[in-house]
Amino acid sequence: MAKPRSLLGSNPIVLVAAMMSLGSMTASLVLRKVMQQNGSMPTDPNGVFARYQVICLVQWTMIEGGALFTAVATLLTKSGLAFAFFVTSWAFLAFRRPSAQDLLAMSNTGWRQNESMKR
Repeated sequence: MAKPRSLLGSNPIVLVAAMMSLGSMTASLVLRKVMQQNGSMPTDPNGVFARYQVICLVQWTMIEGGALFTAVATLLTKSGLAFAFFVTSWAFLAFRRPSAQDLLAMSNTGWRQNESMKR
């Protein structure tokens, strides 16, 4: 009798790739919030922009790490599911591109926090 196949197949690399992909996307969102909330917001525009750059670079690095791991898993296993997680990771990376709205929201929040502390 044929052994039933699971959704992730019999290769554990595909399971690890899926966990890495989903884990890196989730961790990047959590880490972004933590980095935005911790520390005092700089008052000068260059400081705000530099902080925004650091937050974005850390977030992109985490997402890209999961995407590259799934790319290697796709090459090793030739699994369609690993490829789907690879494409999902890169699409999420493109979705998290920098935007003026994010920068302004972060700087306005920081400005409001600094103003309330002065009072």
